[in-house]
Amino acid sequence: MALKSSLSLLVVMALFALTGLNSCHKSQSDSDKETQTSADNATAEVLFNDVFNQVALFSGSNSLFKIRAAVCDTSWLNQDSAFPRTMTIAYRGNNCVDTYGVGRTGSMLASFSNLFKDSLAVVKVSFNGYSVSNYKIAGIYLLTNTGHNSAGHLVYTMQVTGDTTGQSAVITTPSGKTILWSAQHSLEWVQGDTSSTFTNPVLQITGTARGFGQLGTPFTETITTALKFAFPCRWPESGVATISPGNLTPRTDTFGSGGSCVSKVNVSFSNQNYTETMP
Repeated sequence: MALKSSLSLLVVMALFALTGLNSCHKSQSDSDKETQTSADNATAEVLFNDVFNQVALFSGSNSLFKIRAAVCDTSWLNQDSAFPRTMTIAYRGNNCVDTYGVGRTGSMLASFSNLFKDSLAVVKVSFNGYSVSNYKIAGIYLLTNTGHNSAGHLVYTMQVTGDTTGQSAVITTPSGKTILWSAQHSLEWVQGDTSSTFTNPVLQITGTARGFGQLGTPFTETITTALKFAFPCRWPESGVATISPGNLTPRTDTFGSGGSCVSKVNVSFSNQNYTETMP
């Protein structure tokens, strides 16, 4: 009887163990279906590329400033006559919308060590109550002009960090959730860099990023095929990035559709395809 009872107990324990293991696998499988982390990283890429566009635009000619100011109540102020020079770009009104349908509020403070297109120029951008399409941005955006590459294109290194050393920039979504993001990118200005005005620039971006999505999931990004941004389109027209969210299956995020300007990013993993929308 004692032997029979012991065997019965072992069988019950084994069944419990198998049930727990199956439950664990199911839980991990369910969480591995999430695509929010890919969407959060894509959102960060779009928002910080917009910072480059705004700084490049307003550090150009005064005629561009007047055109934009007439459309959207935006002020441009050079606070110093010599370098290092500080420029404040202020967007007044509630979600002031420009000619391309993008709304902004608050201000950016850009500090220039030299002219924007001069080799070794460093531009440091901070934010004051700044938001784009109701996404609030806090942190530091740092550009360093490394000169021309072998193709004759201007190249910048771009770093995104938090206001405090070692921290990440913070993006607050319209629903009040947060995305933490830091990046180390290379920006190649492949078209429009020789123009005296900000005319239809095209950027190719490579590099890495890391952060925490609004679900609290840690992730890393590696751009495997350069993200191509062609102004005035605010979204990447092409490019591929690998997103690794925590211990989940790496995602392949593909931007653009045949080189067109679309707000969608395709997220693929485990033989499944999903679509997320960028702001």
